[in-house]
Amino acid sequence: MKKRLLSALLALALVFVLLPTTALAGVTTGSDYDISINGKKYVFSDSETCYFKSSFTTTEPSSPYLKLTKNSNTITVTVSGYVTVSDINVHNNFSTQDKINLIITGNKGSTLNIECKDTYGAALETYQSGDITIKGGITVNANFSADNTDKYTDCYGISASKNLIITGKGTTVNAVNADDAAAVKVDGNITVSDGAQLKATNKYSKKVTNYTGNAYAIECGGLSISGNNTKVTADTSNGKQAISGTVRDGDNLTFK
Repeated sequence: MKKRLLSALLALALVFVLLPTTALAGVTTGSDYDISINGKKYVFSDSETCYFKSSFTTTEPSSPYLKLTKNSNTITVTVSGYVTVSDINVHNNFSTQDKINLIITGNKGSTLNIECKDTYGAALETYQSGDITIKGGITVNANFSADNTDKYTDCYGISASKNLIITGKGTTVNAVNADDAAAVKVDGNITVSDGAQLKATNKYSKKVTNYTGNAYAIECGGLSISGNNTKVTADTSNGKQAISGTVRDGDNLTFK
């Protein structure tokens, strides 16, 4: 009798082992995705909430983690605690050509570190997509630490296809690039307001030539600075012009 029971239990265990596991619905390896973190890609259902710690999940993990929601054409990333990832990329849908905006927010004291060392791209990027907004008193550190000059690729700390908006007391953004492209590259305009601070540092120390990139600290269409205690710092190590773009309210702008 005991042998029969043991055999039955072993057979049942084997059945459970052989059952197919269910992957999280939004995870994809395709070319169409909404956001990627640490190289892992995700496609949202509208108004869906998910989380990211070491991978995407629908179950809220223990802190630190990222909470992600998508409404219409905007993804909001809420940072809980001190989170470090290797890259964040928001991507337009090639099939529908939808442009996706990204909002990064969190409670005061929350920190998002984005450390990237790759052959192309950016630590934080909206690729052929929409705006990046950083707010809520959060600290965001976006560091691209590779020098890819010999690979003839453009790499950035932060890259926004449209506009970059940094706003709110205590909101602090530090963007660093070791490559021969800008630390912050924005195709549209940068707006820093209401007590927020942006520091962009280009650490490319070699001589910039016609055969290398534009190693600016900030490259944009226009830069607007407004509000008490709002500050922008642009720092380069190569003698290159620190900012490419039209600056409004230069009293709150510091060059190093």
